[in-house]
Amino acid sequence: MKKNSVVKLFIAIAVALIVTISGCIGEVEIGKVSPTPEESSQTPIEEKTPQEQEVAESTPSPQPEVKEGEIYDLTHIEYSPESAGLIWISLWIDNPRWKSTLPDFISKQPGNVWFYSSGKLFAFEYGDETLYDYVKEGSKGHYPWTIAKLPYDAVGISWGGPEGSVVVLDSEGNLHLIVYDNENVEYWPSEENAKFVYLDKVKREFSWKVGGQNLVAGWDYDGNHIYYIAWGGNEVWIVSFTGDEIFNLIDGTGKKPTPTKLTFNSQVKDVMIGYHGFYVWEGDKLHIFGISTGEESSTIEVPRNGNYYIDIGEGEDVVTIYDGEKAIIVHVSNGEVESKEVIKLPGYSFVGYTKTDDYSIIFAFKENKVEFYSYDPSITLVEYEGSLELPAKVEVGKGEYFKGKGVGYIYFWGADGKYYIVVGSIVKETTGESAETEVRETQTSTQGDTESEIEVILSNFNIEYTRIGELWGAKVHLKKAPDYKNINDWLQIRAYEPAGLPGLYLAYGNYLVEITSGLKTIVEKKEPLNNYKVLRYIYVLPTTPRDFTIGFYSSYNIFMAGKDGRLYLLYDHSLNEYEDGVKYVTYGKYLSWDIDADGVNYMRGYRDSNLHLLAWKDNRAYILTYTSDQFFEAEKKGLPKVEPVVLTLPERIVAIYDIGRGRALIRTEGGIYLYDIGGYYGYGPDKLYTLLENFPGKAVFLSHERELVIYNKNKFYWVRVSSKYDANDKNVPVVKVIPSDSSIQGVVAFSPMYNTYNFQLAVGFEKRIALYNVSFYYDDQGNRHFKLIPDISFEVPFTPELVYGEDECYCHVHFHEQYFYVWAGNDYYVLFGPNHGPTK
Repeated sequence: MKKNSVVKLFIAIAVALIVTISGCIGEVEIGKVSPTPEESSQTPIEEKTPQEQEVAESTPSPQPEVKEGEIYDLTHIEYSPESAGLIWISLWIDNPRWKSTLPDFISKQPGNVWFYSSGKLFAFEYGDETLYDYVKEGSKGHYPWTIAKLPYDAVGISWGGPEGSVVVLDSEGNLHLIVYDNENVEYWPSEENAKFVYLDKVKREFSWKVGGQNLVAGWDYDGNHIYYIAWGGNEVWIVSFTGDEIFNLIDGTGKKPTPTKLTFNSQVKDVMIGYHGFYVWEGDKLHIFGISTGEESSTIEVPRNGNYYIDIGEGEDVVTIYDGEKAIIVHVSNGEVESKEVIKLPGYSFVGYTKTDDYSIIFAFKENKVEFYSYDPSITLVEYEGSLELPAKVEVGKGEYFKGKGVGYIYFWGADGKYYIVVGSIVKETTGESAETEVRETQTSTQGDTESEIEVILSNFNIEYTRIGELWGAKVHLKKAPDYKNINDWLQIRAYEPAGLPGLYLAYGNYLVEITSGLKTIVEKKEPLNNYKVLRYIYVLPTTPRDFTIGFYSSYNIFMAGKDGRLYLLYDHSLNEYEDGVKYVTYGKYLSWDIDADGVNYMRGYRDSNLHLLAWKDNRAYILTYTSDQFFEAEKKGLPKVEPVVLTLPERIVAIYDIGRGRALIRTEGGIYLYDIGGYYGYGPDKLYTLLENFPGKAVFLSHERELVIYNKNKFYWVRVSSKYDANDKNVPVVKVIPSDSSIQGVVAFSPMYNTYNFQLAVGFEKRIALYNVSFYYDDQGNRHFKLIPDISFEVPFTPELVYGEDECYCHVHFHEQYFYVWAGNDYYVLFGPNHGPTK
């Protein structure tokens, strides 16, 4: 075999965006898991240095020498016959002791398949490429297997995180992180005609004594938090790192973390890791832990038996638990449950939710068949799309359906022990599997009337490309001033950006217009611009809105304050899509209260699935509480009209923000208050805490970090919610106010930005926009401050009302983000700086 320094090893790891840039990790501590006292206990495992760690029991035993040709003969790739109605490949090896059959593995990298046999890991990383070549050219056999020496009796294997690493759980409960030497690999029979790439040189190895018989590994979207989780019986062991910590460990400059052990009341069925949390399925409970904090945020009831699937994405994780009769679908963002739906769908062996081309899809396997349903969280099953007959009986898998092309891609483990990757055209036929009440008819309006209304709305604005000095991008110009535009930072519908940006919400009378949040991408790609291309939804409301929020149970539920002095809760929607792609949303039911309000928001409960709708006017706050079950049954039974809880504050309320775990942060003209609706703190539920008084100034919320930045008398202050134990030994909230160490005059607008690497502050002045880097530090007395370091600045022909931006090199993926979003009067801008775009 020939030595070479180049290898494509475990490609899925590179896709995970693990970063090596120093200083990109925030202050969040990781690995300190806090399960609920009544359901689990936590036991730290004594930490030893790598030299001291006792794992001698798993010392590898010598493996018999096997010739290269005999190794390759264990691997198999089969191609569908030309006469088949669909195209597929299948992969397997002879007599494997372990296979990558966990749904957690399949959902993240379905084109990869792993086997373990005879002390070796057999990984095929080119499933999608192999099928593509076969479909397009009929060619076979271009891609090699990766085979890695793994001399442990493995019961679980997963990605290690950094490229070229794996994590292994052996049969004696020892966990091993193995980092291979990518500069010292072998090709067989030659580099030019490689059938497999062989790795047997280990650069570094780290071991922990844990336990269990199962293993998953995963990380958040940006690779800032990495977890290895083993489990068995009612016990779970967690090894966690930040991105810097794992690279420092591998480089020899870091310290090996101590595993954390959780003990639950009953047997742990499965564990899964997403971008927004990790999830422990124990008995009839799903425990949800935040990915960045490692703390348990909530527990929901689920069936005791069945299967799970996890769909991961930048915006949310979606966990599906299916018991053969119904699927419970849980949406989680930043470790918090955003919504939960229940779908009756009997008769399948495996069901999951996924998102393809912005469409939500349910895939359902039964025997050797997959069926697809279009899905909307607000109205459960919307439409049966069709099915595919598969070449083998399915045990576990993933289905993707590209609705616009009518094509399905299916990845699954067959009952014959082979891994299949299949592509085919969906066959649509009548199915009897839809559950009662799950499919509903949408109301139809007169086609001509609706199209006329759309034309009138489109005539209110135009969009065009623009250039302002070094800045380039697009401008949305409103020909007619709207009754509402999204400039309020308490519209918390995006993970990072304020006010729903970069999407737009505009109201003209009782029509609320949504311009796509994909506007940045459209402009970035320099695609042709027109109003139809960017207009996404038109919502027909009962009156003109003064303020609104959306998406708190389903994507379409709206809570709004009308200019007529009433509150409205809209549900039971109908959706019509027109040929131009515009979706027209009307509502069959709504509730109304005789309450005049300046602003509205919503928040979720603490350790329950309640939804709390918030409104405020002058010094009074109104809280309307509903359960998720009430929303689930709303189409059949309607929603009851609940009476609000009323809070009276000492001064006028400016904004109310959801900061998670049933806590509302209330900003008044001169103070900050916290309302604990669910009893997160020591004095129980429904308590109002005073956090800060006599502190005026303009405040803007940083949604992802749940912090406030206040500008007062030419200085910025960073305000963070923390907690302490008071004289009664009760945990109570407090705020930490961190001042900037310099003054900046003339600020008219600003927004804090956090991209999981760095903090920045976008600032607007009269006819100028700028970005500052934020650097926190301690002075000699131990007091915390921050510096505002000028980054970029541009002269512009407007004075902004709202500005948000970022200037960050994502060098690990060779891209530099440099952009601004700006509202200025009747103009909205998406602007890119001169450094925006791919890097070398």
